[in-house]
Amino acid sequence: MFKLGFVTDVHGHLADLDAALVHLRRMGCSAIWCGGDLVAEEGSEAVVSRLRDENIPTVLGNHELWSLASRSGEGQGLSPSSKKWLRALPFAHVAELDGVRVGMIHGDGRGISLGVGKSFGIGSVDVASDWPEQDLSFLLDDLGADVVLVGHTHDAYTRGLDEGLRLVANPGACCRLGESYERRSASRRDLRSEAPDCSLWVPTGRPRRPGFGLLELPGRDFYTYELTDDGQAVRLAAYQGP
Repeated sequence: MFKLGFVTDVHGHLADLDAALVHLRRMGCSAIWCGGDLVAEEGSEAVVSRLRDENIPTVLGNHELWSLASRSGEGQGLSPSSKKWLRALPFAHVAELDGVRVGMIHGDGRGISLGVGKSFGIGSVDVASDWPEQDLSFLLDDLGADVVLVGHTHDAYTRGLDEGLRLVANPGACCRLGESYERRSASRRDLRSEAPDCSLWVPTGRPRRPGFGLLELPGRDFYTYELTDDGQAVRLAAYQGP
């Protein structure tokens, strides 16, 4: 059995990243990947240095793009070597692990259009838990993958396709960024615009806790974990493959 750990959306929180890495290694992971959004207004250098020094495969997130383009105050304190490392990151990473093609993207629509494939034309829509199955299938096809790991939305979910032979999974953010959010529907009247009805992120009032994921291959089982305040890892959800 091959165990792949997955963290994403660290946003400068080195302590949460380190705690997740410790637990994933205790669980016997053969490899650990990172889905981007490493930087924030503080803590960026420490997070980038940890991932770079430990040779953890990482993809670009939208916060890295904003930071490198100087379109935000994030990424302050990044060294020249860290900026160089970030610029070299791909938008997508795909590898065959124990006979299963596993892909990773951040999940932001801008990165998809820039780095994944030509046939996938959903635009600047994020890979969210409520995506139509057809769009998820397009994404898997474009990456040439059986499994795609994503982040970006901070919304943990696992979606199986083709009787579980293919799946898209997100473990949620590996950081503590205030209260948690959830998707709720919004009408045109709520939005005060001509836009079609859609869903919006709204605060729940509950504190956010860091999360990470574990993918077991070749069975395609995906487990989502949450870090408690005392540093323990609690399994929140388990998806069983075919």
